[in-house]
Amino acid sequence: MKKAAKIYLFGLALITVAAVVTLLVLPNDWQAGGSVEIKAPAPKVHPYVNSLKNWQRWAIGDIKAEDPDAEITFSGPETGVGATMSWSSETMGRGHYTITRSDPGEGVWYEAALQGDEVNSHGHFTYVKTADGTRVTWFEDGALPGVLGGLQAGPVGDAMTKLHEDRLAKLKALAEGEQSLKP
Repeated sequence: MKKAAKIYLFGLALITVAAVVTLLVLPNDWQAGGSVEIKAPAPKVHPYVNSLKNWQRWAIGDIKAEDPDAEITFSGPETGVGATMSWSSETMGRGHYTITRSDPGEGVWYEAALQGDEVNSHGHFTYVKTADGTRVTWFEDGALPGVLGGLQAGPVGDAMTKLHEDRLAKLKALAEGEQSLKP
């Protein structure tokens, strides 16, 4: 009986060590993306992407709808490089988006601090002229902290890709259905 208990404990220890090693070596990086063709030229699409205030209409949803007590602040310029949106919320934590590069013919690049102050995500929207308008591609990547980040990275990337595709459909509806916004 003692021998069986020792074998059992040794096997359990090996499984535990293997699980810990696996958690330590799994990549904690995630990637998400999607694209949509919009029947509008890039200059009509750009104001929706170049303004973080406009992102609330399509890209990030209405934070206030998720948490009516959320605090949202905008700083820096209204649009383009340096425009920043910060939030603090009981349900959504705190973070910020900052536009780092903007070109009306090419797209918009940004960095994000999700769940804190440290930048842990980067993304961009690129525009490609098509026969019928503009193909907008949204790509974002980031890293999840901690030992469990590797387990969550794949599902987070998949969920974010679905979210990006849904939000790009909203951008398409806005850009094709409304009069042009001011750049």
